[in-house]
Amino acid sequence: MDDSLRFAKRWVITGIVCGFLAGVSYAVSIAVNLPPRIAYPVFWAFGPLFCASAPGFYHFVKHYRRSIPLQIGILFLIIAGASVTMMGTMQAAARAVFRAIPLEGASEATKEAWELAYKAANAVQMGADVAWDIFIFASVFLLGIAILKHPKLGWIFGTPGCIIAFLGLAFNVYTFPYNPGTQGLVDMGPFVGLWFTAVSIKVIFSLKWMDTKVEVSPS
Repeated sequence: MDDSLRFAKRWVITGIVCGFLAGVSYAVSIAVNLPPRIAYPVFWAFGPLFCASAPGFYHFVKHYRRSIPLQIGILFLIIAGASVTMMGTMQAAARAVFRAIPLEGASEATKEAWELAYKAANAVQMGADVAWDIFIFASVFLLGIAILKHPKLGWIFGTPGCIIAFLGLAFNVYTFPYNPGTQGLVDMGPFVGLWFTAVSIKVIFSLKWMDTKVEVSPS
């Protein structure tokens, strides 16, 4: 195995590790009741780790064929990681600021002003949440297209990815600016997590395939 293949394989392994840690970060921040000073950085780690996993996906798929959908999909994946970090920090900052405002003994006018300001700040972070959804679903759709003919992933993984992403985008547009899960529709976010998990497991069992150069012409 030449140096370029060895380097690409190291990137794939790094991507799998970062993706796994990103999943742990997200799951812990959602499922475990942690103090804010711990919960915040645990969740904030998700975005950077998610970004760091993207090149691994790229090198594994590129080993067979480079394509425009693959490259745009990876770009969107990195932007999605940055978007979710922005959303998380905005949420944390808004909560910290508004919770620090004393309302005990305040007048009704003050409480109403607080409520309106809080709703405005919440609307901003809801918009950031939709931005994350747009980029992650668009990325999964493009990556699904990119792997449809991949010898180790193929339509078995590509088709579900495209369907999940299409439904996720459609539901978010329909219920904007609210989360589909709160409006009687299905939140497709967990299915994206399951899709990436399934792809990662398949990649782990296909690492030996990368030992031989097989890349075909770009498409």
